[in-house]
Amino acid sequence: MRPGKLQISLAALEYPAIGLAAALLASPAVAAQFTVLDAPGAEKGTLALAINASSAVTGWFRDAKGNYNAFVRAPDGTYTIFTAEGEQSEGVAINRDGAVAGVDFTGNLSFSHGFVRTPSGQIKSFDPENSTVVFVGGINDERTIAGTYWDSDIHPHGYLLVRDGTLTTFDAPGRQNTEANRLNAKGDVAGVDFDSGNTAHGYVRSADGNFAEFDADDGGRGGSLGTYAVAINARGVVAGYVKTTSLSQRAFVRDAGGVLTEFDVPGASGLGAQAFAINRHGAITGSFIDPQGHTEGFVRAPNGKIETFALPNSKFTQPLGINDDGIVVGYFKDKTGNHGFLRAP
Repeated sequence: MRPGKLQISLAALEYPAIGLAAALLASPAVAAQFTVLDAPGAEKGTLALAINASSAVTGWFRDAKGNYNAFVRAPDGTYTIFTAEGEQSEGVAINRDGAVAGVDFTGNLSFSHGFVRTPSGQIKSFDPENSTVVFVGGINDERTIAGTYWDSDIHPHGYLLVRDGTLTTFDAPGRQNTEANRLNAKGDVAGVDFDSGNTAHGYVRSADGNFAEFDADDGGRGGSLGTYAVAINARGVVAGYVKTTSLSQRAFVRDAGGVLTEFDVPGASGLGAQAFAINRHGAITGSFIDPQGHTEGFVRAPNGKIETFALPNSKFTQPLGINDDGIVVGYFKDKTGNHGFLRAP
């Protein structure tokens, strides 16, 4: 798949009738508290992409000149703004200690490189060999980074970068196109690969390098339809979504034993829902499109109960991460542009 300009470093944000049982599982998020995040100097939008155990957040914003700047927002609300090696930069993932992984771009935004920023502020860039575009999927508490790079033939491949600087590239067996999304504390990676017919297959690559590829029963064939594994927690539970044969999308959770369960979000239109993040307890967050065409967020508790939410005066609310306290991070759009948010249960 050919990469475009990075807006969020995850799988692309894309989407039948819901029965009474599903409706009974839903409840409005009346008790949730929202915090709007606007980075200092942001004139053209702030996107918050990831949150760690202490509720530190990383993301990026565009300044008055339209340049991209990475940030870390501490739990007390203070911001640290930075760029990697003077380039335009985006913070994408943050671990428990506050180490940030992200990407920086050349001036014309045509090439990207990965970087890691230590909690003390030291920044080091990295590039897999023969890469032209580098995306970051996640960073774990061991400071291992997982992500995707594209080669000169525009084929995506996965990579792992460990703390000592050793970088390993990989592809799912028999595949030319492999994308790595997030990883867990053990170093297991969730991602997606594409066969010769451009059908998407989910996979888990364990820390020892073994692959387990999987497909939802109703996944479509060809045209990038199929199964997308997006996130994996410490227990090996995977969250993601399926692009179905009917061209709708359904969120799923797959347990460590390989049992995949799709679920509908009450209030979603026929376009369906996507899951983007899962915490240690199995709480999942993601988004769906309602019948009016608005994008809203949801949180699915480990017991299957679903709460939906949207930021005030917004037709687009996009959750992207959830920590073990159930605090959701993401961004929303209103008349003034993009803003980050935190949602505390």
